[in-house]
Amino acid sequence: MSTARPAWIRPEAICEMLSVSPRTLKRYVATGTFPPPIKLTARTSVWFEHEVIDWMNQKAGGLRAAA
Repeated sequence: MSTARPAWIRPEAICEMLSVSPRTLKRYVATGTFPPPIKLTARTSVWFEHEVIDWMNQKAGGLRAAA
């Protein structure tokens, strides 16, 4: 029996998905507008892929509602 594990996504991939710089991603996290990362090591941060996709969908919904 296999159970699906949540996928992790690295900051580089998130920046590419959102078309933002690493500095902008850090600013989003610092201001609380983006989910905080999971620190695997002192130099390695990841996010759960579903949290990033949920954030993107929430942002897209807000943009569509404003249009």
